[in-house]
Order: sequence, then C-alpha cells, then structure tokens
Amino acid sequence: MLRDNKSTALVVALLLLGLVCFGCAKKEEKPVVQAPPPPPEVVIKTVTPLTAACLSKVGPYSETGKSLGELFGWLAKKKLTIEGPPMGIYYDDPKTVAPEKTRYEVCLPITPGTKGDKNVKVKELPGGEMAVIMHHGPYGQCGGAYEKICKWIAESGYEIIGAAREIYLNDPGKVPPDSLLTEIQFPVKKKM
Repeated sequence: MLRDNKSTALVVALLLLGLVCFGCAKKEEKPVVQAPPPPPEVVIKTVTPLTAACLSKVGPYSETGKSLGELFGWLAKKKLTIEGPPMGIYYDDPKTVAPEKTRYEVCLPITPGTKGDKNVKVKELPGGEMAVIMHHGPYGQCGGAYEKICKWIAESGYEIIGAAREIYLNDPGKVPPDSLLTEIQFPVKKKM
C-alpha cells in the first residue's frame, strides 16, 4: 500500500510538473511585443545647401500644387532632371496676411550650373539648423503640425530666422491623401 501511495504521488507530481512546464512553454511561445517608442515630434537637424529652380508666386497657398505643375513643365521643356523632392517656401503667416497677398516659392532641386530665365530663378537655398516636424496626411490639414513646431521652438530656447519650408516626400498622384508625407522645416538658431 505504501508503495502504491508513493507511485501515485510520483505520477501526480510528474503530471503537475508536466502541466507547469507545458504551461511555461506555451507562455514562452508568445513573446511580449513592445511597440517602439514614438519618434520625437520635433527634431533639430542640419540641412545642406542645395541648388534649386524656384518659381515665385503671390496668392493663396492652396495653389501650390498648380504652381509646382508649372515648374515641372518648365523642367520638362529644358529636359532637366530633378535632384530631390519638390518643396514650397512660405514667407507669410496665412493667419495674418490675406490669401491673395501671401508670398511663396515652389522649388525643385536641380544640378548646379543650370540657367534660369525671367520666370524661373535658379539659386542656392541655404542650409543650416532646422527645426523639423513630419506631417502625415492631406496638405490642407498641416495647421496642427505648424502649431506644434512653433510652440516647440518657443519653448526650447530657439528662434525662427527664416521662412518655413515644406518638403513633399511622396507623390499625391500615387498615394491617397491620408498617406501624404510632408516634412515641415523652420530655420532656427538658439536664443542668446
């Protein structure tokens, strides 16, 4: 009888050990996946100067796409290739300047040494330190990104020293509006 109790106890112990180990093995098969931390909303980065064909405009910023189309047409006629993503440079705050009076340029990076004409100027865009934020979504909805970057600049001891740039990182003809990526840049310097 004693022998049977020992055998029974041994079988029960082995079964419990098997269940515990089996349970552990199951848990180990499901690794805990942690989401990567979100990237910082605003970063400071140094951009290099670049040569660009630029078309100056006065009017609503909403006409940027039309103006870029005009500039792409100019490059096609000249048989030039683009050396980077298109961009817009915005000189006025649309909250304080009437849309028909806002000034902007659309620019396409090109090979240095290219000649412009009376409408399209070829110039070097300065590099330097930029406060940068990425906007995901339709171009017309980037106001929140502008508010965040301006607030961050003010709170982080920087000051804006030039016009805002928008770098258009994908083609609105190939991706839906919700997938558009726009890098917004402000040239900055540390406050003294």
